[in-house]
This record gives sequence, structure tokens and C-alpha cells, in this order.
Amino acid sequence: MSASFKIQLLSISNSYPQLKGIVTRLYCRQGYYLQMHPDGALDGTKDDSTNSTLFNLIPVGLRVVAIQGVKTGLYIAMNGEGYLYPSVSNMP
Repeated sequence: MSASFKIQLLSISNSYPQLKGIVTRLYCRQGYYLQMHPDGALDGTKDDSTNSTLFNLIPVGLRVVAIQGVKTGLYIAMNGEGYLYPSVSNMP
């Protein structure tokens, strides 16, 4: 099911941030992992074993990261209302 969810991202378990970025899963309080489908659609899933829940966190500034889907190569952007959408660029 491809629906728009307003997902609040929680802390990411990473004790050793690296300059080249890390691969991780993003989890929300409601118990879902953020998932990006091959067509770029974003939603949540309880299944943490799928590759569509893997994201690259790439540092781009002080306390700022770009979030890129490992499987699709698309970036995640957020509009002014807090909704997530896919983007081909990590620039606003």
C-alpha cells in the first residue's frame, strides 16, 4: 500500500559517525520503519528485513544529513508541513 505518512524520525543508533556516511534503518514511535519503494513512494513497514528500509545518512553540514535510499538512490525531502517525499537531488 502506498500512502502518505507523517513520520517522526527518532534517534538513530550510531555511536561512531563517519564522514562517508552510514547505512541504517529509520524507526518511528508508532513502531514502523521508513520504507522507500522502487518507484520512490514512501511509507512505513513493520518488516525490518527488507532492503527498502535501508538508508544512507550522508553528512552535509553541522548536524545536517542527507538521507538516501540504498535501493533506489533517491533522496528524502520534507515539505513545510513535515511530509516526506522522494527527490533526485539532496539540494532543496
